[in-house]
Amino acid sequence: MTAAVPVTTIRLDEPMLERLAAHEGPCITMLIPPRHPGAAEPGRATLIAGMIRTAAKELAKLHVPPADLMVPVEEFAESVNDHSGGEGYALFRSPGSFLAASAPDVAEASVTAGPHFRLAPLIKGAVTRQEMFVLGLSRNNVKLYRCHEGRCSETPLPEGVPASVDEATAFDTPDHDLENRSAAGPSTGSMKSVHFGTSSEREKAQSHLRHFFALLDRGLKGLLRDRPLVLAGVHEEAALYKKVAKHANILGPEIVGNAEAMTAAEIGPRALQAAEENYRGLGAAALEYLREQPDRRRARTGVHAVLNAAKAGRVHELIAAEDVEVTGAASRQGQVKEDLVNAAVSETLRYGGRVFMLPGSMMPKGVALAALLRY
Repeated sequence: MTAAVPVTTIRLDEPMLERLAAHEGPCITMLIPPRHPGAAEPGRATLIAGMIRTAAKELAKLHVPPADLMVPVEEFAESVNDHSGGEGYALFRSPGSFLAASAPDVAEASVTAGPHFRLAPLIKGAVTRQEMFVLGLSRNNVKLYRCHEGRCSETPLPEGVPASVDEATAFDTPDHDLENRSAAGPSTGSMKSVHFGTSSEREKAQSHLRHFFALLDRGLKGLLRDRPLVLAGVHEEAALYKKVAKHANILGPEIVGNAEAMTAAEIGPRALQAAEENYRGLGAAALEYLREQPDRRRARTGVHAVLNAAKAGRVHELIAAEDVEVTGAASRQGQVKEDLVNAAVSETLRYGGRVFMLPGSMMPKGVALAALLRY
């Protein structure tokens, strides 16, 4: 028996999925759903033990001895606490590599063995559950939250960044808000000045708010470092911030409401929901762009046509139905049967393409895969 591969537990992100997609088979994937304390279903250690037996049968079909491959999986199963609740896991095992990743979005247990890891069900979570920030917009008390995995905590604004319109005005009054003056009277020598504001009070307040948002945008640049930013507040103020901001990766959906009245516990799930809506929106936009693509040589639909392009490294953006599996043989390892949708997802990631998983209801009728090609 060979030495066990050290266990590493990580959180999945897009770069990690790309690295997993590059692994050579046989690739064993075990998806283990979260467990609630006191749940009646079998514990995760028991579940993994059953998966190991299933994986051994699948490996036998591939003519691969299971003994050495299963050692780190067995060790991981022994480390799992069956008496408490906990998050779900995705276990990835291939020759020379074992990875245990947290997977809170896994809905049901499954085990597969084949030329590719099963990555399709994990992509949306890896994209939408990454670290992000929420900016609670307010004229009087802006708040910033750091969020991850649907959980948020308030974090202080960087030093020198104003938290209100009054602070921003005190720091740096916009030139265009200065009053104009005009002479009055028959003689300039004895005249008095008359004030005539260039804008109404409402316009002046809007100008100060725009100036405040511009300072916020510049001040947060170093902290955000292009990580996703969700805006929380009334729609009109969020829309103005999007117009003014030049240094932030702002997600399209907003958290609408009174930001000063929201708590971090309330913001967390809504930030995750906004990230998921943004992901679906980007996927829908990619699909629409594909439909309107004038150069039809760069567009592909259909499982085999898209998979062949993905294997050649030609897919720039892949749009796949998240609730569809198509079983067939199209691997790099002979005639092994596998889910061809997942194979196309893996090959796209392998070559640095972007993947959008959409509900089947958002896909064209009868289309499980669509792709925009690089060339």
